[in-house]
Amino acid sequence: MTVPAVSWPPHGQPWHPGLCWRCEADGVPVAWAGDIAAHGGHVALWLCDPCYRRWGELAWRHLQAHSRNP
Repeated sequence: MTVPAVSWPPHGQPWHPGLCWRCEADGVPVAWAGDIAAHGGHVALWLCDPCYRRWGELAWRHLQAHSRNP
């Protein structure tokens, strides 16, 4: 199964120096990847390039494993 290329940054978002919410690297270029719900609120999810690509791979594999289409 080939994972399709992931568009980055997502939604045409610009890069900003900041904290990646997956690997916790600080001061790296990050872009907004969407919002997440936690503890009754919503927060922006910021990811660096390697983490966004890995997140996309995991999502793709999950979708393929749980797809109802053969």
